[in-house]
Amino acid sequence: MPNPLAGVTTTLDYTETYSHDPIGNLTIKAGMTYSYTNTLHKHAVTGLSNGSSFQYDANGNMTRRVEGGITYTQTWDIDNRLIDVLSGTQHTQYFCDGDDDRAGHIHAQAVLQIGRCVSAV
Repeated sequence: MPNPLAGVTTTLDYTETYSHDPIGNLTIKAGMTYSYTNTLHKHAVTGLSNGSSFQYDANGNMTRRVEGGITYTQTWDIDNRLIDVLSGTQHTQYFCDGDDDRAGHIHAQAVLQIGRCVSAV
């Protein structure tokens, strides 16, 4: 099947080249190669050619990512909502209100107001 996004040129003399695999996964963009090795989640990126890597739970939630040499461990609740991110000594927790809206997060011992949500660590 031909890929309509194999190469795109704009009027700004900018060319971006993309490649996709047979099931539509992006495999190359701007010289970066994307890997998909999770057989349970065939559309989930598991690695990049720059060394970044990604792991997922059975529901497809990203549980671990390594980007720029920094490892992030992510925890999800039973309703597949992100509730916790740990990176080195940085720890952020997320909370939802009774309407299942994100109520905020706790991070670096500061309380932040985010829209209708409140944050803290």
